[in-house]
Amino acid sequence: MRGPALTAAGWNLRRPISAMHGEEGRLHAKFVLLGAGHDEAVGRVYLGSGNLSRNGFEKAASAGGNLEAGVVVDLPKGLKWRSRKNSKHDFATLLPIQFNETVEPSKLQSGSGFVPPEEPETLPPVSWLIWKDDTLYAPGGIVLDVMGPDGASGPTPCIWPAPAPAVVTLTHGGWRVPVIAEGVLVVPRPSELTVEDVLAGLQAFPEPLDADQPDDGPEGGEPMVEASDTTELPPATYAIRRMMSLLVRLGETQARLDPRDWQRWCRELRQILRGICKQEQPMISFFRDAKANPLLALMDPRMCPEDVDLTLLEQSLKAVAREWKIDGLPSLWVDEGM
Repeated sequence: MRGPALTAAGWNLRRPISAMHGEEGRLHAKFVLLGAGHDEAVGRVYLGSGNLSRNGFEKAASAGGNLEAGVVVDLPKGLKWRSRKNSKHDFATLLPIQFNETVEPSKLQSGSGFVPPEEPETLPPVSWLIWKDDTLYAPGGIVLDVMGPDGASGPTPCIWPAPAPAVVTLTHGGWRVPVIAEGVLVVPRPSELTVEDVLAGLQAFPEPLDADQPDDGPEGGEPMVEASDTTELPPATYAIRRMMSLLVRLGETQARLDPRDWQRWCRELRQILRGICKQEQPMISFFRDAKANPLLALMDPRMCPEDVDLTLLEQSLKAVAREWKIDGLPSLWVDEGM
């Protein structure tokens, strides 16, 4: 252990405490935080398998050290060093870190050994199910009884109207298995998003959209809007400006995508735009009443990476248009030659 050497060099060793799990929480993890800043933290954090030892960090695998796996990520903007009341964006809520109590290496004790979970008596007949064109299948043409969207049991293949489910329960055994649609695992559909939620999530794509973003404001409150003066605008101008800010940011992000992320982008774009349907009804209903579909701006080749399948994007936008009840309406950009 390198504890004595670190303390001799002026380092402080602190006991990890989880704000989520309390004093009795048990930790098995390794991370290294390199940060600076007086109030707001700037830096990086290493998360991985490497122990803080000579073989874990100081010696390369080619020189006799351990072959470790880990990632280094930049700290998110707005992260505070010290805990604040009802805040979800400080170190105490993201990592088991505290800055008050130090600990002596000689007083540390090893935790109890790992107790593996009991192995199940049986395994599910399949590891996943497949959804396509409003129908649920089992791989290899296997016939399985599943709990359908109406709660009744029935054999596969069976009708399952869109959207595709993320998890389906097998009737026999009660196994819950994931679902693959369009070649990727289905993730739970986000609900009741706002334009601000979507814009905040674009900063991290292809990472998943967080439930709480740094600009969400206090827990339980309304998300903060970048342009605070938009609430003073007339309803029509407000709806147009809000939609344009959304489409411009989506288009900019979309155009810079790596083609390898295209399939995932089209799938998640469909999910998040359907997810704002409830919260953004004033904006959406303006275009519905105007009998115009603004979404087709995203089909402009200038807003798409080269050498991608635009059919995937077209299908996603059609699904959103149905959700917004603007399907069948002409493009807002018909006079622009789109």
